[in-house]
Amino acid sequence: MDHVLRPYLQATEESERAQRLEELLLFRAAPEIRFILRQRLGFHVSQQGVNPQNHDAEDLYQEIITKTVQILRELYTSSQPEIENFKQYVGRIATNVCINFIRGKSPARWRLKNNLRDVLNRQPEFALWKLGTETLGGLAAWKGMNAGAWPPQSHPLEEELERFRAARFPDENIKQVSLKRIVAELFGWVEHPLALETLLGCVAILLDIKDVPVESLDNKTSAWIASQVADTTVTASSRLEEQALLRQLWEIVRTLPVNQRDAYCFRFESASGQDLFSLLIDAEIVTLSQLAQEFARPVEEIRRQMSQMPMDSATAGVELKASSAQVNQWRHYAMQRLEKEMLPLR
Repeated sequence: MDHVLRPYLQATEESERAQRLEELLLFRAAPEIRFILRQRLGFHVSQQGVNPQNHDAEDLYQEIITKTVQILRELYTSSQPEIENFKQYVGRIATNVCINFIRGKSPARWRLKNNLRDVLNRQPEFALWKLGTETLGGLAAWKGMNAGAWPPQSHPLEEELERFRAARFPDENIKQVSLKRIVAELFGWVEHPLALETLLGCVAILLDIKDVPVESLDNKTSAWIASQVADTTVTASSRLEEQALLRQLWEIVRTLPVNQRDAYCFRFESASGQDLFSLLIDAEIVTLSQLAQEFARPVEEIRRQMSQMPMDSATAGVELKASSAQVNQWRHYAMQRLEKEMLPLR
């Protein structure tokens, strides 16, 4: 147990416990929450969680505080596992709230931006760097350079991107081209770094990616699971039911043919936007190491894949070295098996 929690947990009087809780929130939780809100969303709130110009920031701050208080109260009654690092625990709560907020506002662009970051960070020919407050991307040889003005003022962005597409992908469906190649061709066309947001906007137009409400990718199975997944106010019995359901799902998924298993897991998305691996880890059904062993991949590879989940068919196809159509077919077969074997769907 993190030593910063001991004064609160060891308090015997209600008034002392309330004071210790207030100290934890004010001196330990609040700074981390404010940092995560700035880092993830660019939202600023005061030490009291106030920003009259941004009610979303205030609402998110209060939501994270409420979740933290509930965890601490449950910890006091021993209904929660021990917390080894309170700062990291609060950071995780805050990060999850921010992710859900972003997904709700712009889910498609959020996934694309994560994928672009991953390509720029992991491929040696590319680089991602900060210049002042702006994040830039480009070829590795350009690292540290300023972004140039693009497109030219004489060409609207859509027209310039159409010229680019016609020149670099004249006989191809660009939606079936790897993100790595699109980025490489775009940098070759522009010939200078781009702000990450500019790059995101260009690729979104090229791939015709638009923000639409998040929908479950797993039809009846995912919808049923989502309806059972407890929020922060449910009883312990509900959590046990959720855990039992996820355990049942996992046991069936593990027996699927490898391609069907991977296609299903990579594309799984609950109604709240969570991927399957995160749900399983949070429910303490598996650990990250166990997932790595199950999928015969290094832990870092599983982490990387989780950062991209839930994947669309094209992204999953790149991971599985298959076409989007093949990924969808494998997932379809997996869904048929799950619909037959999941007890709630019989």
